[in-house]
Amino acid sequence: MTDTDLTDTDLTDTDLGAPSLAPPTDIRAPFARAVATAQPVIAAVRPDQLGDPTSCDQFDVRQVLDHLVGALRKVARIGRGESPFAPDETVADGKWSEAWTAAAHETRAAWTDDATLRRMVRLPWTEMTGEKALEVYLSEITVHTWDLATATGQSPAWDVEVVAIGLGAMQRELPAEGRTASYEEAFKHMPAGTPTDPPFAEAVSLPIGAPPIEQLVAWTGRRP
Repeated sequence: MTDTDLTDTDLTDTDLGAPSLAPPTDIRAPFARAVATAQPVIAAVRPDQLGDPTSCDQFDVRQVLDHLVGALRKVARIGRGESPFAPDETVADGKWSEAWTAAAHETRAAWTDDATLRRMVRLPWTEMTGEKALEVYLSEITVHTWDLATATGQSPAWDVEVVAIGLGAMQRELPAEGRTASYEEAFKHMPAGTPTDPPFAEAVSLPIGAPPIEQLVAWTGRRP
């Protein structure tokens, strides 16, 4: 893996210009930047905001924090070749930033071997290579970071390449329409305990020229 630390917020080598049309040579670097973007957002959440609603239906701020940490722990398990379906421990109030940092280091170690990018992994709805799975989870982390930032009045600097990769992954995995029917079909093959409600609403239309981060969250059913 690259020397980029998954919790390093010094992104001076990040290209914040127009996103490249070519895929990144190593998805682990932009994934690390997505993790780094989330770190200060998580750390800045105040205790009085934990019960506030978010753009993620049925998730308040506390639940989004738990979900973010759980998603990153899941990425670490996938990298180690373990089942991504294992239940996660609940994070104690006020410990999310600490848990995020620990999960980031676990993830970095789990994906050091280049072979993890080529290995086929099982996700709740399909199988794909480790590289494609990291793209999906990059998107999930970025979208939920936006949920959290929006709910708590924060305005992080979005990495344009990271957002472009996340949007591409979501457009590949999520149809523009008919998501409920698609989820119902995929649900038949998911493990016991999987939520029955579709995790994504239909895509939301935006004006031409909307910022990339708004395009990403709108594709997942949020209204920027």
